[in-house]
Amino acid sequence: MFQLFGSLKTAIESHQQSTQSQSSSKNSSGVITESTVSRLHYQLTFFTLISFSLLLTANQYFGEPIHCAKKATTATVIDQKLLNAYCLVHSTFTEVQTQGINGTSSTTRIYHRYYQWMTIALFLQAIAFYVPHYIWGQFEGGLVENLVSGLEQPIVDPELRTAKLHQLTAFFERTRKLANSKGIGRGVDSHGRLFAGHLLSEVLNLLNVLGQIVFLDRFLGGQFFGYGWRVVTSQQWKLPFSSSALSDPMLEVFPSVAKCAMDSLDQNNTSSHTVCLLAENILAEKMYLFLWFWLYALLLATVCSLAFSTAFLLRPSARSTFIRHHCRLLSRHCLDEVLFGAGDGNHSRSSSLNEAFLLYLLAKNLSPIHCLDLVASLQKLSVDDCTGSKHQLHQQQQQQFYFPANVEEECEKIMTINNE
Repeated sequence: MFQLFGSLKTAIESHQQSTQSQSSSKNSSGVITESTVSRLHYQLTFFTLISFSLLLTANQYFGEPIHCAKKATTATVIDQKLLNAYCLVHSTFTEVQTQGINGTSSTTRIYHRYYQWMTIALFLQAIAFYVPHYIWGQFEGGLVENLVSGLEQPIVDPELRTAKLHQLTAFFERTRKLANSKGIGRGVDSHGRLFAGHLLSEVLNLLNVLGQIVFLDRFLGGQFFGYGWRVVTSQQWKLPFSSSALSDPMLEVFPSVAKCAMDSLDQNNTSSHTVCLLAENILAEKMYLFLWFWLYALLLATVCSLAFSTAFLLRPSARSTFIRHHCRLLSRHCLDEVLFGAGDGNHSRSSSLNEAFLLYLLAKNLSPIHCLDLVASLQKLSVDDCTGSKHQLHQQQQQQFYFPANVEEECEKIMTINNE
């Protein structure tokens, strides 16, 4: 068991090193290009599913996933391992008594085949949660890390700070000229696919969570949609130490005791049943209960994250708000000039959605001081002109004092009256 989780730790460390080397969402320099919800998908959920898969795999190596009892009345000598393997491959079943309309009762068999595939299914589910992150990494390609490298901390070498800000300013100016040049589409630049890749990964995250819930419901025989709710509201959950024969939803989906039909093992070719203990289900019922709560909570968080991306796409004013949330020293007036001010030629800067999104990613990773310097440099203004306090003070002075347009003529009239 310790060797198993030691290998898991090694896998996690190697994944982190590969992520750092590829300069994807989060690397050694602390650059973040994805939302918190996206990181919940490809980090926390990914490793949770991998851990669950390894736990069930370990149960097969260090224990018995199924143990069936040999009948003492049968004359056939059946090897215990053969019996367990037979019932594991051919699945087990539970019998449920159903009441008919005319008062007659019948027995219905419910077969349980999912436990043969749980380890593989959990592993494939983990891979599915990582795919949107991988796709986003192909779109982003380490661009943000290259741009913000050296400016993550507020105190840096002055020469390095000046050089990096000059490079950032030159980069934005060059992409603006490229976007407005002849033959280039409106709002297209060298980072033109950046927001499209982000939006695609967000949509894939949502579709993945929905698909995972539907898949688990089909995988568990149509009992996953309301599994957690039935467990919480069941009387057996409220009275865990009760000896009454009340229905337990966890045992309905993951029975710990089931039957196995041995049609071909009896010497007279007659059907005989044996009782099997499914020790693996004792662990699985709790794993899938956690997954029920987690997937529905992740679905809600993913919808909210996609709503944020939609607002960034459809509401230009929201872009300014989101950027200033990370660059608190910046005034809205100065930022609006960068985002919505008149551009070169026949194009306006407000058409460049990708430029606004790139600036948002930079604001998330730059120190607020350096973010303020960058926006001021883009507007060819001083830092004081772009701070919120300076702009507010200027507005207050304009509201409190009024100077007529012909102030010199008014002053001459006053001096003439005084001389007379």
